Formats: sequence, structure tokens, C-alpha cells
Amino acid sequence: MGGGRARPVPPSLCTGGAPDCIVAAAEDNVYSQNQMVAHYQQNQSEAEALLALYQGTKAELGKKRDALKEEQDAAFLGLASSYLPSLSEGALSRAEMLTGFRGFSRRDPIAVVRKEQESRRKRVAAIAADERYQRRQYLVGDHGELQTKLAEAQSMLEPWQHDCERFESLPGFEELIDNAYDTPGFSVSFLSAAYWRMWKQGDAVCEALGMDDFGDDVLPAYQEVVAKRQQWRDVVATIQGSIDAVHALVQEHDRCLAEIPTLPGRVLLLSQKALARHLEHADVALLEDWLGVPPDRAIQQALRRAAGLQAKLGFLEEVVDKGLDAFLKDLKARSSKFSRKRQKYQRSKYWNMQFGDQDQDRKFGTKVPKYRAEHLKLQNQMERMLAFQEYDSFALDQDPELWWWHMTGKSPTRYLPSTRRYYQKVPKTSLPQRAGVPKDQLSKAVSAAVVSRELDVDYLS
Repeated sequence: MGGGRARPVPPSLCTGGAPDCIVAAAEDNVYSQNQMVAHYQQNQSEAEALLALYQGTKAELGKKRDALKEEQDAAFLGLASSYLPSLSEGALSRAEMLTGFRGFSRRDPIAVVRKEQESRRKRVAAIAADERYQRRQYLVGDHGELQTKLAEAQSMLEPWQHDCERFESLPGFEELIDNAYDTPGFSVSFLSAAYWRMWKQGDAVCEALGMDDFGDDVLPAYQEVVAKRQQWRDVVATIQGSIDAVHALVQEHDRCLAEIPTLPGRVLLLSQKALARHLEHADVALLEDWLGVPPDRAIQQALRRAAGLQAKLGFLEEVVDKGLDAFLKDLKARSSKFSRKRQKYQRSKYWNMQFGDQDQDRKFGTKVPKYRAEHLKLQNQMERMLAFQEYDSFALDQDPELWWWHMTGKSPTRYLPSTRRYYQKVPKTSLPQRAGVPKDQLSKAVSAAVVSRELDVDYLS
């Protein structure tokens, strides 16, 4: 901690004699307590503003990452459908040959379709032979046997339900039943308020029903009607279960019958999804090489697009999960530090004291414009990358990190730490020509980029 007025520098550290040292010490900046508090308050405010700015960008990029993940998944599924457009022996063999995927050999999708179709045909036949299905109209139609029985059982249940409600609708009745009031099982202490409340409720129930005693008169009467109600409830439930079973048979029959012609398409889609998962982890350069000469252009274009979207997603994830996370963690630590410093210098012990430059943190203030410029640079590069659509112009035999140069033409921002390290090892002159950039302009563009502030001054450090 630096405190008090500036003191003369010790003679041993002087080069021009004691008077010169005293003059140098006197020329140092001196700050009061209020100025120190204001300084750290300013630093804290700027750190919090940067936090809000970068956190907003991280949240926005996080949403774009989620959307891009869906687009990438759809692209790989589209790529898989290019390799496997139909379920035929030729298409399956070709897909395995061009992708190295062996899942179709282990479990033949065509055999799966046949097996599943046969299984459903057998089930349809079994249901059709079921007497309940054959007599479905007579059983569960508008005036069917089971519907008639259900209506009769419900009519028998209704008066017992009404009798039960005569008891159960009385205030406090269900609490009395739940606590076994006026029976040997009643365990509420007579010292508690609940005991006296339920006693009063019991008397009120007896009076409302015109009965003398809850345990001797009300409970037996209620238990009798409850037993009858449960008896008819069971009857209703049994009949309803029989009706539901018939409906379930009809629905299963119709569902199996409808699925038989759709199974080839459904199994094809499942096969394409399995192939897409394989392609997401495959060597795209090798896949492109396996296309032969001349390559299947439709597959090649789909492959390059899927690989480009995968590269985009990788860059976004690196920014969101690594670069910005690390920077935000540092900003939060700085903000907390400035807050502690501000609180420290607000203490009364520092009243009327003076402080020097060494007591302040002026480096942070000088870096704030740079942080804001880097934020703008990050936004510009992300927008440029996300807007890129010329996937077909990128040869997949290159390092995947070169997608960044191909998409943006810029050196990576500091918030792409892994990608940035790659470019720090690659000479600018060895970077491949980007699509749409004339050769005579490329060298000038690269030379200008090296000295441009847009590339970030830390790039070559």
C-alpha cells in the first residue's frame, strides 16, 4: 500500500545528488482519498460496462450457435441422403463404399423393412381374428352391449354416490374420517386444539344428519353406503376396461395397417440418420477423395457445405466456450478487485492521506478502448463468418483451420485461442488464395493485413 505524502528518494538511489532526487519526488502525482475512491469507482464502472457488453455478445452468439447446430445436423442428414437416396441393395452398397460405414452390412435395412412389415401383417391378422374386434360394433357402438351395460351400471352407482356426498359434503367430515374420529384408532391428543375442533365438527355432523352419535350412528351409516358405492364403482371400471380394450384393438389394427406401406420410408430415414452420425466424425478429405474422378458433384457440394457448417460451429463454440469465457472470468475478477479497492479507500483511516501513482491501476483504463475495439472486431468477424455461403470453393484436403481464412480473410480474433495459435505458426504468404480474390491483389491484401490494426496488434507477438 502506498500512503502519505511523497518522501525523498534515498541518496543511494540518486544519480544527480540529493537535491535532484527531492525535486523528482516532489514532481510525482499526488492523490487524495476522494480521488482514489473515484479512480477505482471509474475502473469498476468500466469493467462492469465491458462485462455487460461481452456477456450480451456471448448470449447472442450462443443463440446463433444453437441455430447453427440445427443447420449443421440438417446438412449432414442431407449429405447422408445424397449418399443413400433410396433403400436398394445398390444404393446401400454404394453408400458403404463411398463412406466406409459398415452399419448396413451388420444390419440390412431392407431385411429390417421386410421383418417389420411381416410382423405388422401378422398382428393385423391376429386382431382381425379376435372376437372382440369382429363384434366391435355390437360391443362398443352407440347402442352396443358394453355401452348399454356401462350406462346401467352408472345408473346404479349414481344413488350411492349421492348418498355418500350427503356425508362427505359436510364441513370437516373428511378430516374426521381421515383421523378415525370416535373410534379406537383416534390418536389426537385431547390437549391439542385439533381435538376440540374435531369434537365440535363431529357434533355438527350428527346434528346435520339427525343422528345421535358419530361413532355409533354416523360411521356405520356412512360405511354402508361407501361399500355400495365402491361395489358399483368396480363394476363400472370393469365394463369401462372392456370397452377400452376393444377400442385399443381397433386402434392397433388401424395403426399396424397404416404403418406397413410407410416402413420403407421410415427405415430409410433412420438409416440416413445413422449414416449422418458417422459422417459427422469422418475424415472429410478422405470422403472427398473417395468420390473419385470426376466426383459426384451433388455429393461433393453437400459434403463441402456440411464440412463448412461444421467448421463454423467449431469456431462459434471456441469463441463462446473458451475465448469469451476466459475473458469474462478475467473481467469479473478485475471488477471485484476494483470494488474491494474502492471500499478500502473509503475507510476513515485514509482521511487526509495522500497517495501516489503506484497506488492506482491506470493500465486498465488505457486498455478499455482496446477491449471495445476488440469487441467490434469480434462482432464483424462473426458476422462475416456466419454470412459466408461459398462452401463449394473450399478444397477439403486443406487443414480445417483454413476455413476461417476462407470465410473471413482475417486473422483470428484473440477470442479464438486455438485457431489463433494455428495461424501464428503459418506464414501469411503460405495461406491459400480465397475464392473471388484476384491473384494480383492477394499479395497486396496479405501484406496490408499484416500491418493492419484489424488483425489485432497481438497477432505476431
